[in-house]
Amino acid sequence: MVCADHAGARSLASMCDAFLLLAPGDSSPAAQEVLWKRKYLRSHLGNKSYKDRGVTEQEYHAYWAGYVWPRWLEHGFMDRRPKRSEVVNCLTEPEAVAEACYAATASLLKL
Repeated sequence: MVCADHAGARSLASMCDAFLLLAPGDSSPAAQEVLWKRKYLRSHLGNKSYKDRGVTEQEYHAYWAGYVWPRWLEHGFMDRRPKRSEVVNCLTEPEAVAEACYAATASLLKL
């Protein structure tokens, strides 16, 4: 949301020294499918997964396609990547994402 194109986001972004951006691979339909299926099946912060809460795969996909992904296209960094930024693929395993985030952050902040 910080990369969105509106006054509030621009104001907040101006306070940032650098940006670490997570992206689902190449953002293709196949990459999106990997991401939404993982989010559908994974529990998070002590909450049950959407599947375990009784949401069907078709219902979750409708939510993803009708709300989540359009918001990403609207507010994400796709067409407005900040100058001091690194992009990390969030489709790999969580440990690999964490390691890539650490390396990207160290690079951005010259640690």
